[in-house]
Amino acid sequence: MLRRLYTLLLLAAAPALLGRDVRLSGRGWRAVWRERSGRRTPSARVWIHAASVGEAGAARVLAEAVRRARGDLPLLVTAFTPSGRARLRALLPETVAVRLAPFDAPRAVRRVLREGGVRLLVLVETELWPNLLAAAVEAGIPVVVASGRLGPRTLRRRRLLRALLPEPERLFALVAAQSAADARRFRFLGVPPARVVTGGNLKTEAARPPDRGAFRPEWERRVPRGPVWVAGSTHDGEEAILFAAHRRLLAVLPGAILVLAPRHPRRIAAVRAEAGRAGFAPVLWSAGRRVPPGGVLLLDGFGLLASCYARAGLVFVGGSLVPRGGHDPLEAARVGRPVLIGPYHAHCRDEVRRLARAGALVVVADGEALARRVETLFPDLGTRALMGRRGALLVRRTRGAVLDAVLPPLLALLPPEEGGGPLRAGGSG
Repeated sequence: MLRRLYTLLLLAAAPALLGRDVRLSGRGWRAVWRERSGRRTPSARVWIHAASVGEAGAARVLAEAVRRARGDLPLLVTAFTPSGRARLRALLPETVAVRLAPFDAPRAVRRVLREGGVRLLVLVETELWPNLLAAAVEAGIPVVVASGRLGPRTLRRRRLLRALLPEPERLFALVAAQSAADARRFRFLGVPPARVVTGGNLKTEAARPPDRGAFRPEWERRVPRGPVWVAGSTHDGEEAILFAAHRRLLAVLPGAILVLAPRHPRRIAAVRAEAGRAGFAPVLWSAGRRVPPGGVLLLDGFGLLASCYARAGLVFVGGSLVPRGGHDPLEAARVGRPVLIGPYHAHCRDEVRRLARAGALVVVADGEALARRVETLFPDLGTRALMGRRGALLVRRTRGAVLDAVLPPLLALLPPEEGGGPLRAGGSG
């Protein structure tokens, strides 16, 4: 009954969601509707689903690992958001089908499972869609949660989850949880302990080092030499704080540059207006113009943030000064940059804890604390260099371990190769 009500509410919201998708993706109604309704699904024995941009790198790691192990199996990789779809398309080869995920309506998800011939469903992090999961169980398709995350707030809705989802006792063939705490929560939800492993965060494996050779000339043409700090994946309410911190930094280092990347590109106009109120005239990356000393550069394209992190003297990771759960700090740490993050980082608590313990990251309590840290850290080149080295070393030490934990049990669930041959080793290299 509750799942039926959920479905009715989703269908009522579908026209508005479709309009948003068309507006944000720049694609036609027909193309967007075809994907959201699950029509003309390509052959896909393995379906990997990620929520958005933040999970795209992890989905790419899984897709590449499965292709190395089982190149005979066609893959479908989906994202819920148009920005996530665009990022996946940029990361994955043309031989991998990339689409918007279907709406979680029974007909749409059954259509994808049936027409694609899906034999294994892999959900990255926590994408627990009631109708999709019910359809997979009905069809006898194993469901895997990779890099699974289940926060205390979600677990407090345990009764609601159990009413919406098929019985966890038979729903998940494998849960590779990010941490021991996540593993305990999945077991408390009802997943049998034998099907839960602690696999770690696939984002540790996800980011390749940015192509510094190709990016460097563009960067040097647009950004003058001097101190640069980058604020990545920011949300509404954070930009005003960051502009105030930049203003304070300019009193110490007059030529400093702030590179700011809103989490959602559709907010660029609002961020530009906020910058104007703070006394800045920001330059858009897409404009191709040079940023004046002391100015602000706004990233309005995909796939640029990691490369900008690699050019920064200091990185702030957004979604953390406002209650959005925070975003991935590993992307900055792996390129050897000191990291600041706010108090709201529940979505990456384990990564923050490990980086802070290693001396690679500092948690700031609020905007005032952020401004003080930026003001004092920037002139201290030795401390920044030491923090960067420690973060890069931690990431290097843990790379490979996550796939080593997740891939073997996942491969065991895949259908046999044509001709009945054994599975090839996947590996993480």
